[in-house]
Amino acid sequence: MAQEQEKPNHCPDGPTVHVDYAGAQAKTDPEEIRLVRKLDMCIMPALWVMYFFHNVDRSSLAQARLNHLERDLDMHGTEFNTAVAILLVGYILMQVPTNMLITRVQPSAYLAGVMLLWSVLSACTGLVHSYGALVACRFFLGICEAPFWPGATYLLAQFYTRKELASRIAILFSATLAGIGFVNLIAVGIFKDLDGKRGIEGWRWLYFIDGAASGFVALCAYWILPDTHETTWWLNDRERRLEGDRMRRDRLDEARDTVSVWIAVRQAVSDKRMWLFCILGNISNAPMAFNYFLPTVITALGFSDTKAMLLACPPYICAAFAGILTAWSSGRFHERTWHITGCLSVAGIGFVAAAATLNPAGRRDAVAKS
Repeated sequence: MAQEQEKPNHCPDGPTVHVDYAGAQAKTDPEEIRLVRKLDMCIMPALWVMYFFHNVDRSSLAQARLNHLERDLDMHGTEFNTAVAILLVGYILMQVPTNMLITRVQPSAYLAGVMLLWSVLSACTGLVHSYGALVACRFFLGICEAPFWPGATYLLAQFYTRKELASRIAILFSATLAGIGFVNLIAVGIFKDLDGKRGIEGWRWLYFIDGAASGFVALCAYWILPDTHETTWWLNDRERRLEGDRMRRDRLDEARDTVSVWIAVRQAVSDKRMWLFCILGNISNAPMAFNYFLPTVITALGFSDTKAMLLACPPYICAAFAGILTAWSSGRFHERTWHITGCLSVAGIGFVAAAATLNPAGRRDAVAKS
């Protein structure tokens, strides 16, 4: 594995800088370090909370099932599985179009706008009275949630250098795990205190509250998220100039900025490495399908519905902390291969152990490792 080797590079637009084996710039200027910390304090918390609710809203179906969702909507057989999967249909259909659109709009308005839309759809899920209406809400929820991840990574790429970007994306991804975990705790509280209040089932209250909280976050994020360094209100003039200079130094090829969207799409489709990463991504994400069924699986091990949701939370919280630690380590040492290989190996061991034992506690611990 290639190790980081820094060498001087004289840039005509700025002072002498150091680049590593991948061409990424090293930070040595105290003023630049303070600027990056300021970016971290403003951009990362906003995106993290948004992505947290992104996963709370889409994952609430697993908890709603334990509060008699299927009985209330007269669902049978594999209809719950269909309701789970239909969200991904809308999600996949909109991935490429939204990626093409993000460069033509204001990221702050775009990300906050789609979050407001999925908040409304999440709240509307609490109003459904039939299986068909649930499927429709889930499909359009997938369409509205699809722009967030590519939009968020695009926004990060506009403000962070290549050496800084990978760890920020990994930290952002930890919001996925935290959202899936904490929705169980949220559901426990709502089902205990609000189930049946005003004649409304607990799972409906769950969607109403999730939707309202997401909508509030969307409105706040609109004022916090930046669009470009020139228009960011919480940066002063000197910081705007410094941000522009450091991002220009980090670019390998200025000509990339002039490539049209359609040419970029054709280049991506013809890139063999892109398809390899698609396969690896599918292999990595396929086992995560148990997210929607973990509370149900735990009830099958003999636990009550409440205990099942409480026990479903720790694996994801532990994984979120592990993800943040891995992101820090990967960014600190600027290394990817062994971090990815090590994490996937631990996950593989966990899945094998979960399938190999019949002991309930052992299975839950194995899932936690996964």
